[in-house]
This record gives sequence, C-alpha cells and structure tokens, in this order.
Amino acid sequence: KIMARDLGFMDNLIFDFLNGLVWASVLVGRPAIAGNCVAYRRDAFFKIKGFDEEMEASEDQDLCIRISKHGRVVYLDDVVATTSSRRLKKMGWLGLSLDWGKTTINFLLGRKTRRYVIVREV
Repeated sequence: KIMARDLGFMDNLIFDFLNGLVWASVLVGRPAIAGNCVAYRRDAFFKIKGFDEEMEASEDQDLCIRISKHGRVVYLDDVVATTSSRRLKKMGWLGLSLDWGKTTINFLLGRKTRRYVIVREV
C-alpha cells in the first residue's frame, strides 16, 4: 500500500481508493503495482531483463505485468510505503489525474511515455 506524507483526510481517502484499484488489478491477473514498494525474485527479475529503460513512466507497471508471467504477484495491504506528496502538491488532484491518466493510457495502448515531468522540492 502506498500513502503520501503530509496529506489531509480526503487525500488519504483518495490514496486508499487508488490502493484498492491496485489490489483489484492483482485479483484480475493484470497487476499494476507502483514501483515505490515492490520486491521481486532475483531470478525472475533478471530473466525478464529488469526495467525497460526506454520508458520514463509506467515502467513499474510494465515490469510488474512482465514478471507476473513468471510467478505469482501478491499485494500486501498491511505493508505501507510512504511516498513524497510533492507531485500532488504541485499539480493538484486534477492535474495529477490527467498526468497519470495520460501515461496509463499510453501504457495500455503499448506506447512508451518518453518524457515525464520531473518534480523536485525546492
């Protein structure tokens, strides 16, 4: 489960909803687990040659789907990884949803997102 730091109640509810979507993706056999907190078997990781380094976005989902063909993917909702909220704070939920939506649609259509905006705290 991924949660962001320094967010309010409503933001955390949205993160819970998104975590539910990840859980559902595992249940239907098309796991889309973000790379913030994953563990893979070393042999499976090297068998599929790791991350696709030509991808700037959705490379974690791509890896998860490819690796799922070599073993079982498990989602542990009692394990929590904390991620930065800087992208959300800069873009807001609407901007972030549009950004994630664009990269996800590209991924689902088999297109690689070659440019992804880097957001760093100042």
